Amino acid sequence: QNVLSMDTQLKESFKPLQSSGFFVFHDAWGHFVNHYGLNQLGYFTVDPGRKPGARHLSEIREQLEHDKAVCVFSEPQFKPSIIRAVTNGLKVRQGEIDPLATDAVVQQDSYTAYIRSVADQFIGCLSAR
Repeated sequence: QNVLSMDTQLKESFKPLQSSGFFVFHDAWGHFVNHYGLNQLGYFTVDPGRKPGARHLSEIREQLEHDKAVCVFSEPQFKPSIIRAVTNGLKVRQGEIDPLATDAVVQQDSYTAYIRSVADQFIGCLSAR
């Protein structure tokens, strides 16, 4: 599948999910989120090497408690303990997206395969409550 046809398909797939709020582990998805019109409410940290502050985590928890987000994404490179602590006891879905594409196999269509896998993670986590 070429990039343009996949992009068109993804735009259609994301249309009904554009109001579903979510948080990501760190602010690495801005272009993807903007391109597909997704509702990223925020991120746990700007720099994945630094732990987020207590006040910031409290603000995220408050938004989650008020059902503003349906999903929180972690990254495989980092322990999701912070995310688990913030979401403990809440009915929020959890997904995992890999900004480093560590599982990608280098081949002719690896870029589209990677984008498709990221999109599938977003779609799966944002789709159901």
